[in-house]
Amino acid sequence: MNQRSSQPKNLAKNRPIDVIRTVKQSAMNHWQSLLPACGVDVPAKGKHGACPICGGTDRFHFIDDNHHGDWHCRQCDQPNHGDGLDLV
Repeated sequence: MNQRSSQPKNLAKNRPIDVIRTVKQSAMNHWQSLLPACGVDVPAKGKHGACPICGGTDRFHFIDDNHHGDWHCRQCDQPNHGDGLDLV
C-alpha cells in the first residue's frame, strides 16, 4: 500500500495550490479570530498597531475589507501588504 492511498480521496488528488485556495476560502470572514489563534497579534480592524513582520509599533493596519485578512504595513519592504495567509 503506498502512502497516497492512506490519505482521504479529496486530499490525495489536490494540488498544493488547490489546498491553499480551500484554506483561504474556509478562512474568509474569520481572519480576525484565526490570526491571534496562530500567534499573530493584529490590531482591531481599521486601527494601527505593531507589525508582526517588521516589528514597528504603529505602522501595521489590518484592513480585511474583502474578508481575506488583508493588511498593509507602512514600513515593510516589498511586499508591504498581503492577505491573512501571508501572516501565518
